[in-house]
Amino acid sequence: MTNLEDLMVLSPRAQADALASALTRRGLIAMRLTTADHDRNPCVQLTFSPALGKTAHTHIYVALDDDDVWWFWWDTMEPIIPAVYVHAAAEQIVSEINLRRLQLYPVRAI
Repeated sequence: MTNLEDLMVLSPRAQADALASALTRRGLIAMRLTTADHDRNPCVQLTFSPALGKTAHTHIYVALDDDDVWWFWWDTMEPIIPAVYVHAAAEQIVSEINLRRLQLYPVRAI
């Protein structure tokens, strides 16, 4: 199989489970949603604390792109990275979540 063919035969549910595990290991609360609506395009729900005493949620979907390659997507439908790259996706997602935290609640100098 070529690399493109490898990307096309991934199990989206397995990739979503792997991503949820990778994100949990990096300190986020992550779980794959298992409702029937998420069977075709699995979704990982992230719960994180943007600031002390607050919680926020975002979702990462596993869906096909126009070339029938499985990708991780933000809930805004912006692509993250092909789903074969679970650990790289987890790093990008954690970086983005940390950036969002800083933008919402910047550290103030004392």
